[in-house]
Amino acid sequence: KCLIPIDGKPLLGIWLKTLEKLGCEKILINTHYLANMVEDFVESYPKSKTNILTIYEKKLLGTAGTLLSNKSFFKGSKGLIIHSDNLTDANLNLIIEAHENRPKSCLLTMLTFNCLNPKSCGIVQINEDGIVQNFYEKSEIDHGNRANGALYVFDYELIEYIENNNISNFFDISLDLIPILMGKIYTWHTSANYFDIGSHESLKIA
Repeated sequence: KCLIPIDGKPLLGIWLKTLEKLGCEKILINTHYLANMVEDFVESYPKSKTNILTIYEKKLLGTAGTLLSNKSFFKGSKGLIIHSDNLTDANLNLIIEAHENRPKSCLLTMLTFNCLNPKSCGIVQINEDGIVQNFYEKSEIDHGNRANGALYVFDYELIEYIENNNISNFFDISLDLIPILMGKIYTWHTSANYFDIGSHESLKIA
């Protein structure tokens, strides 16, 4: 999906350009399905000051598993976790700024948005300080429409927290990490366009 063209530009290329403008020094792309096509695209992508790396996962490690498996990549740095089959025109400098000014108790900053179909999203409930208090992954019950955009900002202390607490069976951020980080996740809400291009309907909108 990350190579599907949006207005003639591969979605992954749109993300790479966005991250370059943010001033990212390094980008790590995990590959699996049709990995050779992604690697060929990265190889042909115009060179810049940003170092773009790919790492092939024969068996998918999951969003959280990939993070831990590549922890040395993030050593001493601020990191972003992004799903490259999402699309947004939000100003991501603002979520980075929000993360830098987050409450001291928080280890992770999550992008949230108002979704049209809450049953298909992870819904969050926050307190007056913007900290996640409850999280409901694709629930049939109405918990509002503030959705987790699955875009996160973190510092290396998040990885240290995971290791220091001997957290095992660590595979998916939404299913495995967020539930144990209640009270430690700050949010930044955007009213900009934000959606998954995983359906023909959303692709048409994109």
